[in-house]
Amino acid sequence: MEIVMKKKIGNILPVLLAAVFIASCSVHAKNRELSFSAGDETFTLKKDCIDDVSFKDASSPSVFIKVKKSEVCSQKFDKLISDNIGKNLVVTFNSQALLNAKIASQIKTEDGFNLSVPNKDTAHSIYGVYE
Repeated sequence: MEIVMKKKIGNILPVLLAAVFIASCSVHAKNRELSFSAGDETFTLKKDCIDDVSFKDASSPSVFIKVKKSEVCSQKFDKLISDNIGKNLVVTFNSQALLNAKIASQIKTEDGFNLSVPNKDTAHSIYGVYE
């Protein structure tokens, strides 16, 4: 009986390890994207939604992001903004909050926007994900 149990565990163990590895990669990949949350809504900016990205190494580093004009990209992002005017917008990257600010007005993300970031390393990291 003991030999049969060891054999079953030996067959299951590689499957479990693979599942844990895949799950951790998925979480890590999601954390490497910008996430914009307001009210009960969240928009995660995927690489395929980027039309243009650049960064400034100025004393106040920022990343310029132009979102692809489409229903699942700019229109969905714009709707999150317009539906939550007057509420706080929280922007996260790598599980770190970059910004927490009140939404004052609608924007057209397909026209592009500048995102202020805390330091040059963060600007480079964001650029590296979306370039």
